[in-house]
Amino acid sequence: MKLKEMMSPIDTFYEPSDSLLMVAKTLAEKHHSCGLICEYDKPVGIITERDIVRLLTGDAKPDLAIREVMTHRPICVDVNTELTDALDLAKSRNLRHLPVVDATQRLVGFVTLGV
Repeated sequence: MKLKEMMSPIDTFYEPSDSLLMVAKTLAEKHHSCGLICEYDKPVGIITERDIVRLLTGDAKPDLAIREVMTHRPICVDVNTELTDALDLAKSRNLRHLPVVDATQRLVGFVTLGV
């Protein structure tokens, strides 16, 4: 099975200038476990609920721009990748969230893996 057959579509993504607090609030409202940060529809970063909890319980200021705390250059997978290959990649890299991109590297969906 290819990822395009089972990925979740993207209904919300963020810009690098968005605030940490705004992203955290939106993730909570939408019950999302991660936020994808894009420029020109191409993923440039990712932030997970675990990242946000760690940041907000530490010294991070909520008005920080998300670009200051996101994981840069997330590992992405092609929409035509086989599910088993994506799972192998996720396991080898200890990833729970995989952005899915098309041939032009535009974000088209994501796969979230349970633990």
